[in-house]
Amino acid sequence: MTPFINAYLLKLLDATLGYIFCRFLGRLRHHLGRPELAPTPDFRTLKRILIIRPGGMGDMLMLLPMLHAIREHNPNVIIDIVCETRNFEVLELAGLTDHAMLYDGNPIRFLRSLHRADYEVVIDSEQFHNFSAVIAWLSGAPVRVGFKINPTRLSLYTHLVSYDIDGYEMDQFENLLRPFGVSLDHQHLHGVLGASDTRLQDRIPADAKPLIDKGRIIVVAPGSSNSYKQWGPEKFAEMITRLNQTGCSFILVGGKHDVSKDVALRARADTLVDCCARLSLMETAAILNSATVFVGCDSGLTHLTTALGKPTVAIFGPSDSGKWNDDHAQHVVVRKNLPCSPCSIFGYNKLCRDVPCMSNISVDDVVTAVTTLLDSETVGQSSNE
Repeated sequence: MTPFINAYLLKLLDATLGYIFCRFLGRLRHHLGRPELAPTPDFRTLKRILIIRPGGMGDMLMLLPMLHAIREHNPNVIIDIVCETRNFEVLELAGLTDHAMLYDGNPIRFLRSLHRADYEVVIDSEQFHNFSAVIAWLSGAPVRVGFKINPTRLSLYTHLVSYDIDGYEMDQFENLLRPFGVSLDHQHLHGVLGASDTRLQDRIPADAKPLIDKGRIIVVAPGSSNSYKQWGPEKFAEMITRLNQTGCSFILVGGKHDVSKDVALRARADTLVDCCARLSLMETAAILNSATVFVGCDSGLTHLTTALGKPTVAIFGPSDSGKWNDDHAQHVVVRKNLPCSPCSIFGYNKLCRDVPCMSNISVDDVVTAVTTLLDSETVGQSSNE
């Protein structure tokens, strides 16, 4: 099953069965006379918290500062994290796998674990979809915090937090702690993983290590599981061909859905290694951590590179760069400010035949952004038109 079909089916199930469950449980709670409000506990005395974070790599990475803040304010609290199997390695990089609960691996075992745990608070960081609210309700926690955006879910929470559709996503996650009086300054995704060079150095693949030892590396992630976010193999290949004059070597990274073979065949580079579809996330992170500059579309690997603190060129189309891109000097956004963009929200895109927000981005735009980062480590301007 392709990632697109899998994501489509999950969204369909959430919109149908998830909607029905939310409506039923909300009415059941009302008829049983359950209290509408719950007293807010002292955050410093909490013993066990459940954090719900379905979704992709970018969401999980942007949640990490909130998890660190919980630990800072209550060092002894146990934090269980509900997530998908695809994000287990993200938690491994962050050193948070001890309490990961994978709901898509063995759903029956997951529900048993959820039922047995004695949670005082559950924080649902999912922005819109219904099933996360059902999980929050099934946890049995007396305090359930969630975003005030999808009316179907509202009755399953005891504490509601406003969600700014245009706001930086990391700030929205941190707002989920405000009911407990925990306020945070604006955080950056840049360097949030803090992965040590030594730990990742041992995970570099053998065929990529000579390139990394040799000097400057441009790591390129040419694909995306979302067709609306793809820039095209021919453009990536031309970009590599032109950047070959900088004396850099190139490494391609990504998943099995990516177009790396096409890029590798088209590109003319003195040294290029295609590592797509054959590395674990930890091995990919090792390559990203060795990058002089990373180039990719709005994807999990782009966010991962940012979290590792590496200079990044991010090609944005339908997504809102103000919401998903880190405002840091070492990150350059290349995008076109069209009247119809950004049009993507909660994983849904407006139907579009030509995707001009991506197709209108030229190779010149991206090459200029990359060479600027190669020449300077303190670039703060986004490349916009």
